[in-house]
Amino acid sequence: MQLTDAEGNPVGEPVTAPVGEDCTFETEFTIPEDTEPGDHEIGAEDPEGNEDTTPIEIVEPGAPSIAVDPSEVAPGESTTVTGEGFTPDATASVQLVNPAGEP
Repeated sequence: MQLTDAEGNPVGEPVTAPVGEDCTFETEFTIPEDTEPGDHEIGAEDPEGNEDTTPIEIVEPGAPSIAVDPSEVAPGESTTVTGEGFTPDATASVQLVNPAGEP
């Protein structure tokens, strides 16, 4: 796996992950501390040439951020939303918006 910036340049060192008999893998990927905030991608490729990328936004340390797992769901399915960097003891409002930014 390799993190790349918006121009496709590699950031940090690649990470390897063993793929199981079920054709899947899961691994921790630490973002290098000197990575500039902004839009990036993480890509994975195996020796057979199977590859894919997914976008990731690198935020300023301490800035509020959220993540979803899984990040691809069909209508009627659910995803888990986690957040960090928000006001302690507050209630966060979570809203699905369309690509135009409308609820």
